[in-house]
Amino acid sequence: MTPLFAARQPRLACACLLMLVCGVSVASAAGPASQPTAADIKAAIEKAKKWVYRQQHAGGHWEKDSVRQGTDHPSYINMQGDTFGGYTALATYALLAAGESPNDPRIRQAVDFLKEADVVGIYAIAMRCQVWLLIPHASAEMRGYIDRDADALFHGVNDGKQNPENKGLWDYLGRGPRVDHSVSQYGVLGLWACQQTGVVNVPPDLWREMELTWGRQQHPDGGWDYGEVGTEIPSMTAAGIATMFIIADYVHAEEAVTCRGNIIHPAIDRGLKWMDEHFDDIRDNAYAMYGIERIGAASGYKSFAGRDWFAELASRLLATQNDDGSWNAGSYPGAQALDNTCFALLFLARGRAPLLVNKLDYHVFLSASTQPVEAHWNERPRDMANLTAWVAHNTETYLQWQIVTLLTAPEDLHDAPVLYLSGSQELELTDADAQKIKTFVLEGGMVLANADCGREAFAKSFQELGRRLFGDDFRRLAPAHPAFTHQQFPAKRWRKLPAVLGLSNGVRELMVLVPDEDPARYWQVPRGPAASPHEEAYELGADLFQYSDDRKPWDKGDSYWVKLDPAVKTGQKIKLARLEVGRNWDPEPGGWWRMGNLLHNQEQLDVAVYHTKLGVGALTAAQVAHLTGTSDFALDDASRLELESFVKSGGTLVIDAAGGSVQFADAAEQELKAMFGPAAVQGLARPLPRTHAVYNLPGHPIPAFSYRPWARLNSVGALKEPRIRGIDIGNRTAIFFSREDLSAGMVGEPVDGIIGYAPETATQIMRNIILYSARPEANAPGATAPATPSRQSSPTPRAAISPSTSPDTARIFRQHAVEGIPPSAAHTD
Repeated sequence: MTPLFAARQPRLACACLLMLVCGVSVASAAGPASQPTAADIKAAIEKAKKWVYRQQHAGGHWEKDSVRQGTDHPSYINMQGDTFGGYTALATYALLAAGESPNDPRIRQAVDFLKEADVVGIYAIAMRCQVWLLIPHASAEMRGYIDRDADALFHGVNDGKQNPENKGLWDYLGRGPRVDHSVSQYGVLGLWACQQTGVVNVPPDLWREMELTWGRQQHPDGGWDYGEVGTEIPSMTAAGIATMFIIADYVHAEEAVTCRGNIIHPAIDRGLKWMDEHFDDIRDNAYAMYGIERIGAASGYKSFAGRDWFAELASRLLATQNDDGSWNAGSYPGAQALDNTCFALLFLARGRAPLLVNKLDYHVFLSASTQPVEAHWNERPRDMANLTAWVAHNTETYLQWQIVTLLTAPEDLHDAPVLYLSGSQELELTDADAQKIKTFVLEGGMVLANADCGREAFAKSFQELGRRLFGDDFRRLAPAHPAFTHQQFPAKRWRKLPAVLGLSNGVRELMVLVPDEDPARYWQVPRGPAASPHEEAYELGADLFQYSDDRKPWDKGDSYWVKLDPAVKTGQKIKLARLEVGRNWDPEPGGWWRMGNLLHNQEQLDVAVYHTKLGVGALTAAQVAHLTGTSDFALDDASRLELESFVKSGGTLVIDAAGGSVQFADAAEQELKAMFGPAAVQGLARPLPRTHAVYNLPGHPIPAFSYRPWARLNSVGALKEPRIRGIDIGNRTAIFFSREDLSAGMVGEPVDGIIGYAPETATQIMRNIILYSARPEANAPGATAPATPSRQSSPTPRAAISPSTSPDTARIFRQHAVEGIPPSAAHTD
């Protein structure tokens, strides 16, 4: 390993950022709290923001006075002295970080106050710099304010003349006889914010001086103390780790652009180990909690001491929030509910930020001699950190990244839409690990890989992994691919389109590889707001991520995936037949896994899914049959006869063109007309009216119909009405036909490049079709009352096929192979 950055199994991350005093805490909760949902956290944030706004004074400030009095530090008890202005900066920063607009009149008033406030303390100046970073700062006026504050920080840092041990640290008012790690971390954060604006460039020598001092003052066991007491504490250790991450980006990033194995930073690694061992010491300290979030943002680590730091600490905060939205002040003299509430708000708002990507730590693999070998998964430890920061800046959305292993369940990987792998060696994964990646992909995820230094061994082995999992080959993505044409940074303006390979299921890209361009060597080096010669590498990464989630990131803790709730007792079961027709009849098997879980949880209805060819008599057990695909096809007479008999005896047939495939839709329409003659011609001539019963089931009306952006651009335009066609048999609609995709929509992932309904709409439509089919008395056009099923499944249906319910998902794939179905259930065009 090369000693530069931490390369270790995921642990928590910490980073202390903003504090005006040094001991904020919240009241202890009585016992462990349950894990909050994304909705719970959002509600807590909204309550806290309202409370913070209510504390704002008429002049736009949060201090008790509008003018500073004195320069002493103990006056922080009255929000005065060297902390004056810092409370307004903290409140403004917390509100902006929680999503408030810089154009809100209350924020504008606070910013106007901060521009002219007589602020002299390092805490307050550095905090004000955080505000400058989050508001428009390109004007000459704002550049002047940023220059002013950066100059104060530059002139305030100790030069070591009085005490060489304190070189690169700050006192409350800058240079002075004392220093501590609390105020000094603020000095670092202030300079970092100024550099990120692009207005200021911190000299590399100053970063190096600070690194030497912080490293020298780290305790042998990895912790940092306040600076005077001498005992390591979580908040100051968090400050040290965060400071080392910031400094390393500007001192060591260039050293990791070559491929020399995993990179470690001994001081960071020791600090993270200390935090692992002292996670319980954080207790209910909101300041330290925000420190934990900062290290999480810097390092990408999801867990600390084996526990999800955000879930656990957010539970504590929500359990102690007051009804008015605030948190109580700490126990030290002069503690304020304001600063405590702001730190809690910062933790929740930033900690729940959408995750752009999960970087995979596949830290060891087995060599040919079966001996554990270290895998070079982290040769560019800052690649995803810097790329995420760049995308966040250019999309004006706060985003995070994360490191994960395959020790977790596949559904836990859905914190982010993309799983990123990098390396320069041959990639070797166990069958179990490969299966987890496959399940993640089938559930809607995308795997992105970069061959570090363009190494052929990694690129070839990643392509072999794709063939192993999905039975198909990679091909070069064309310039007209949605990833290059429909994103924020279209490739037509690039000097050249780099080679990007993709493996598709005919609907979306499952795996993407950059085999030889190695953009990660540029992602490794942080980019400011100004353009650079390597900007195209950042734009490429941004486009691939935006393709994967259709520019609709979701908050951490939220997900489109539906996990089966075993506590729900179902009262109804039906069987659904997946029809093996055409070359790519099952491009999105994860759709029915998710739909089965949703119907189980919400409707107390179990759907047993099975696959069958037509013409063999296997449809008699089913109530619903689903036909989809991406290629053309033709049925023989026996298949047509079986389908006709199925629907005429009460079954429901659902047909959709996966991905919006025109070839499949044309073939399906031709077959329907051949089987059902005038009824099909009439039913396919126009969409079912919005008043049809399937859209208006009692308790399940579909209030709006949304399409994916790619469909709006290339097919449906601004249409807000459904386009499902229906063929009536007797007094019911027995066949539902959609040229627009439903199959990928049921998976839930808002991926780009699909002509179809938005995932939420597609899920609602298919849910209603199933419920409509299971309640025959509701089948008559215009009927509104639910009813009980008349077709009983025989034999008794199995539980819904899903990784959440089946203990042996691999067995299902092996069974497919035995039956002649591709093991991946992906297309074989």
